[in-house]
Order: sequence, then structure tokens, then C-alpha cells
Amino acid sequence: MKKITMVIILSFMMLVGFASVASAEVRVVIEGKGDEYPHYLELNVSPIIENGSSLVPMRAIAEDLGFQVDWDPATAGITLKGNEKLIQMNIGSQQALVNSIPINMSLAPRIIESRTMVPLRFISESLGYFVEYSTAWNNMAQIFITPYTLISDSELAGVNYTNFSQLPDDSSGMNGIVKLHLKKDGLISGSIQLSSSIKDVLQVYGVPRSPYRNLNYPADWSGKLIYWGTFVPQSGMGTFLEFSFDRGVLSDLTVSY
Repeated sequence: MKKITMVIILSFMMLVGFASVASAEVRVVIEGKGDEYPHYLELNVSPIIENGSSLVPMRAIAEDLGFQVDWDPATAGITLKGNEKLIQMNIGSQQALVNSIPINMSLAPRIIESRTMVPLRFISESLGYFVEYSTAWNNMAQIFITPYTLISDSELAGVNYTNFSQLPDDSSGMNGIVKLHLKKDGLISGSIQLSSSIKDVLQVYGVPRSPYRNLNYPADWSGKLIYWGTFVPQSGMGTFLEFSFDRGVLSDLTVSY
């Protein structure tokens, strides 16, 4: 009963978190160049959430990811270079150029406290990174920027005893860790279930955090793929989905938090 209660509390927290922290401080968790361990990005200006979009200090994020930033005061123009990408923007304009292709942004770049603020999702995804917003832990608003897909709060909120169970001989629960297994008839996003193929899982969940961190897996591959849910850096607080495959077929899915 205690384990069931913990799952229900976690799910409820994920579903209502956004409403309760809309005006709270937002922290940025970033995994920068060289595949560094995710860390909090130090910002001189806090991110701003406006109409569902986040504006963030551009230079701090771009340089942490290893991109060159140039500023032209005569035209209020911004240029980012790196990873075979050339991104051009102007203060006050919602249209940007990504490798010379026009792209409309959700918000126009602006200057706040002498810092150039740009739409987070646009800039991160244009540079080849994934973005996820979370309020799952301690009612803390966090924005994740990572080269690997993260399991969203809404996906994790669906982890319950309808589709998952805790095995009688499972050692989970020790040290506060709860571990659940997908039932034989359980379903998750994209109709993934036990016996689904590795190709199906990769199509639904994208680039895994481990072990190869790409999508080039043989159809008959055996091993484990680990996807991270949202977490608090260097705290031990987080959620992990571990997909186990036997010759390309999903044989077990474990959720640990």
C-alpha cells in the first residue's frame, strides 16, 4: 500500500506542478559539450516564461554547448556558429535563418538587463539539442537541455499499477528507491508492450541515454537501453526507464524512482 501511495503522489505532483510554480524561479539543467554530466547552468538573468514559451540568456547556453556567438550592434544581429549550423537572428524579429532557411520563432529575441534573451526551445533544437520542462521534483521548475531525449512528466504520470507491478521478490524499496515492472498486458506510449521490437521503442522514445546513444541498433540486438526521466542533478533524485531486450524483443521494462 505504501508503494501504491508513493506512485499516486508522484503522478499527482507531476500533473499539477506547472500551475503551482508558474511564477517561481526556473533553473536550467544542461548537458554541455564533451558529454559532460548534467549540471545547473549559472545565469545572470533568470529565464522568463511568456505565453508558454521560455526566454533564456543566449550567450550562456550557446557557449556552454560549445557554439560561437557574435553580436553586431549596428544591426542588432545575432549569429551562432557550430556543429555545422549557422543561426542568424535580430532583436525584435520573430524570423530567424537556420543555415539560410527562414524559421519563425515563438517569441522575438529581446535585451533584458544587458543580456540577449532568445526562445529556449528554438535555440536549443536548432543547435541539435532536446528541451524538456519539468516540475516533478520538490515543486521546482526545471528546464532540461540535453542531446538525449528525456521521458516527460506527463509520460511518468501514467506509471501506475494498471500497467506496472512490483514483483514479490523485488529488492526495490531499499534506500527509498521504488522499482516497477511493466505487466505482460501493460501498455505505454506508442502502444509499446512486452514483445515490442527495439525498432518500435527507438521510434517512440528516440535517442537513449545509454549505452550507444544513437539509433543504430541491430534488429536482433540484446541488452539494455536506459532513458532518463526528469531529475535533480547530483542529488540521486530522478526517474529512470530501463528497457531490456532479448534478440531485438522487449523482455522487461523497469521504472525506478
